[in-house]
Amino acid sequence: MLLKQSLFDSKFSVVLLLFVLIVLIAGALLINHQLRSSPQKTWALLLDAMQDSDVQQIEKLTTPEGLNTLKIGQDESNYLSDWHRWAEAWSELDIRWQKIDDNTMLARVGNEMKETGFVFKEGADGWKLDAMLPGH
Repeated sequence: MLLKQSLFDSKFSVVLLLFVLIVLIAGALLINHQLRSSPQKTWALLLDAMQDSDVQQIEKLTTPEGLNTLKIGQDESNYLSDWHRWAEAWSELDIRWQKIDDNTMLARVGNEMKETGFVFKEGADGWKLDAMLPGH
């Protein structure tokens, strides 16, 4: 009888562990999507990631094209320090949002004389930076 109870307990433990793991993964995916549920939230997360030099998070918040536009004209060894400096500056500037279509938003940062544009697109995994447009 003790052996049967022990087998039951171990099977129950495995099932319980799998259930908890599934709930945690689903929760993390939901939170991640909710964080990128608007271009404004993605912008805030992107600035934080750039200030923290978190390349993995930056890659999650940008499309491949968006990441490439952040790198244009930058020496590969200076990406992180440049991005950190830019994010600090951009976070202090006014931002104006313009809807292009249902899945595209344009953010303009800075004053009219020296403005940078950022195109955000919504895809299956939320809003991502699709392009940085210096002087836009």
